[in-house]
Amino acid sequence: MARVVDKEQKRRDIAEASKELLLEKGIKNINVADIAKAAGVGKGTIYEYFDNKEDIVLEIMCSFLDEYKREIDAFIQSDISTKEKLYGFLYGKFERFNLRQVNIFLEFTAILLTSQDEKFKKQYKVVKETFAQTLNMIFENAIVQGEYINEAIDYIDVVQAFNFNLVKDYVVADIDIKSKIDNFVELTDKLLRRKK
Repeated sequence: MARVVDKEQKRRDIAEASKELLLEKGIKNINVADIAKAAGVGKGTIYEYFDNKEDIVLEIMCSFLDEYKREIDAFIQSDISTKEKLYGFLYGKFERFNLRQVNIFLEFTAILLTSQDEKFKKQYKVVKETFAQTLNMIFENAIVQGEYINEAIDYIDVVQAFNFNLVKDYVVADIDIKSKIDNFVELTDKLLRRKK
């Protein structure tokens, strides 16, 4: 009897098995044969599940996003202040994910900007929308509780821009991320807090 293969699971397994290689060497410094070896499969098998090596970066990004979403959703449902939730949203990814994982996001962004592949554009929109939904939940809850002004919802794009710039600064610049986030959250809280 032929063995039934769960194609989605196999795709995830290959991506997961090649993640360390990708994190260590970067997408430009590896080829499909390297990925196949790391995943313990033949080169042809890679092409059964992925169009190219960039597709593997996309799969890993999807995996990171799913993990992040599960964690952040549980976090923002907790009984803490909006300020703490905002801080957790911005700083949490740097506590949970190390620099090498942030590098996957940068690899993803580089591919997005240079290839203009529609799959990457679509996934970028998913990433941005996931973060926007999280911020929307944080701010809507703060508005309902009378903590923040109604216009707080309009501030989501500002937080998003700060968030994406922060990832770049985390890797490229020699800055104190925690201090930068502390200052931003403090200013945001002062700006959006409903005056009593």
